[in-house]
Amino acid sequence: MQPAKILSLAAIAILSVSAPVHATTVIYEQSFTPGSGTAALNGTSLTTGASNWVAAAAFEADGDFNEPTAGSSATLSFAPSDGFVYTLDASIRNLTATVNVGAPENDWVALGFAKGQSSATSNSDRFINNNVIGKAWMLFRGADTTGTLDNFTHLGSATSGNNSGAVPSTSAAWTDATLATTYGGGIDMRVVLDTTGGTGNWTATWFAKLPASGTFTEVRGATALANEDINSVGVAISNPGFDGDLTYFSLTSIPEPTAALLGGLGALLLLRRRR
Repeated sequence: MQPAKILSLAAIAILSVSAPVHATTVIYEQSFTPGSGTAALNGTSLTTGASNWVAAAAFEADGDFNEPTAGSSATLSFAPSDGFVYTLDASIRNLTATVNVGAPENDWVALGFAKGQSSATSNSDRFINNNVIGKAWMLFRGADTTGTLDNFTHLGSATSGNNSGAVPSTSAAWTDATLATTYGGGIDMRVVLDTTGGTGNWTATWFAKLPASGTFTEVRGATALANEDINSVGVAISNPGFDGDLTYFSLTSIPEPTAALLGGLGALLLLRRRR
């Protein structure tokens, strides 16, 4: 009976050590109430997280982005570290295309990890180039009149947010056929950045779900980043003339299990020595 008792105590020790290590940390979180005001999002603080939004004029503090004059973005400062799994979420509602009647399929809203901060006075930062370059991001279209385009995921290089032709493949349609060809209305998007492999081995995985769905669907499997130079997270809109609401935004992290495992093994050895 003695060995069984030792194992039982060791298991308890491992659980007690690992539980807090695996706890999710909320880095940023904010819920929005669209239609509640017209103040600018730029410069406002989050409900959770020590940072202020840097946003173009199209973004309002209540989450609305109404009739923007051009593509633009809203970002928060954030630099990932090795050894974590980061989950970035955004909920978009009431996305309506478009004044851009010639090509409404080019009207999209995006979520992702990026390099650079938005400019409050610029309407050209939209994860593709200029001040904000997306490194692991995804877009959801307001419409597709041609019937040939899907919703997409992207990996960015040092100079381009959708560096086509790079290795690994930087751009890919959402793999779920229904989600890939659903446009406008509402969507929940998620990008998971896994840095537990260490610098040079970071990966991203992309998920999405419709508002009525209870669970997220993977729309692109884990893929190595083309460039890991990340110092921001945020949302972007592509073109002028379409409306939508950002209703929720969050960034959370979970540390890798190594420390918890080592702590549990240490507790096991200590118990054995005492026996």
